[in-house]
Amino acid sequence: MLTATIGTALIFCQSALGGHGHHGAKVGACESCGEKNGVVLATISRLQTSPRWRDRDDAANDLRDFDWRCHPEVVGALAFTLLNDPEEEVREEAAESLAKMAPCLPVAHAALSQAAENDRHYATRRWARKGLKALRGRCEGTCEVCEPGTSDAIVLPTSIVGETFAPGLPLIPGKTLGEPAFESSVESSTSLAPLPPDSPVESLPLAPVEASPIPPADSGDMSLEPLPLDPPGPSAARSTAKPGRPVETKKVAQAPSRRRNLPRFIRIPSSLLDR
Repeated sequence: MLTATIGTALIFCQSALGGHGHHGAKVGACESCGEKNGVVLATISRLQTSPRWRDRDDAANDLRDFDWRCHPEVVGALAFTLLNDPEEEVREEAAESLAKMAPCLPVAHAALSQAAENDRHYATRRWARKGLKALRGRCEGTCEVCEPGTSDAIVLPTSIVGETFAPGLPLIPGKTLGEPAFESSVESSTSLAPLPPDSPVESLPLAPVEASPIPPADSGDMSLEPLPLDPPGPSAARSTAKPGRPVETKKVAQAPSRRRNLPRFIRIPSSLLDR
């Protein structure tokens, strides 16, 4: 009785979970991974067309859950976002998704290589370097990054669906989209053709310089009167001293003498003393 009950429970679980090879097929789903193609395309469209960077960041995170072998367009969308999205957080999320997926495709390897060298965001460069370590020598097909010289040029990712956030702009890694293209304002000057080495170089004659005639000293030409000069010495403005304020002298009262009125002695001349 117990064995029959356990067997019935196992059969019921297999039927509910799609056992015996009879799983519920999804309409318009991939035969290998079972994901709906519409969901994949909607996520890619949200990654490339959403005006809010948080929605694009969530889409870059969601695309890593799909199988890149069944949906290689996911790799191209992440690589395109890594090279072109103006928000550094979205580029970092795209690099992290490519590093964790490790898709063995040249387009992912080329995008990670450019982002690791040229992106201005440190976290994006760090995840791009991690992705390069995961993809080292594993690309399927001719990859210019793995084996230089195997192809003429690196195939860069392009837009997958709908209008992108910057149509028509070049794929420059780490550049903010919408930046004005600064054109050079320097006009191009036509360069002169060099002379052949055997041609003699002729020196151009210098134009004669005509010196103005100097009139003699005693010519008597008094057309220009000399300017009046100030007499030597200090100027009158400096020599005139400004009247100063009178200095008040303080009268000091003399203290009464403390000497006593002593009697004065008569001095006897020395001639009288000799007698």
